[in-house]
Amino acid sequence: MTCLGLEWICMALLVPVPWSERSWALPFLTRLAPSKRADEAAGQRHRTVVELTIGMVWLVSRWLEQRRWILLGDGSYSCIQLGWEVLAAQATLVTRLRLDARLFAFPEPVPAGRRGPKPKKGGVPAKLATREEETRSRGEEVAIQWYGQPKTLRLLGEVCPWHAPAATA
Repeated sequence: MTCLGLEWICMALLVPVPWSERSWALPFLTRLAPSKRADEAAGQRHRTVVELTIGMVWLVSRWLEQRRWILLGDGSYSCIQLGWEVLAAQATLVTRLRLDARLFAFPEPVPAGRRGPKPKKGGVPAKLATREEETRSRGEEVAIQWYGQPKTLRLLGEVCPWHAPAATA
């Protein structure tokens, strides 16, 4: 016998409340994400969590009427398809980077008169393991509150394209 739980997608608004030092997450939009087996049993087309989230993103963007907002999600929301949809909806997606993400430098400018297709990606940037020393020397030191305790972090940021072959995009 198998007992399966329900998977819900929940969007919440961070709200400061006067009786707490931390902001509270107040849910305002939830959606059930049925399993593939449940959708097949109901005779419906299965939609993944990402596909359902994209619909929710467009709904919230319509409510906010062109105002910028931030969507924060765990690793299951780390995909290129959701990133492009969130960008098109005037929002920002914050999630962890997938371990299999293929990061590249931006391509070099194409010389005038060069024939053929333009390159879509540049060279491979340095691996994260080799960037640790660079973070210590060039990283910006910031102080944050971490569960009520002060904590110091060093940040080093960079922008680079996340390349996905057409077959896996």
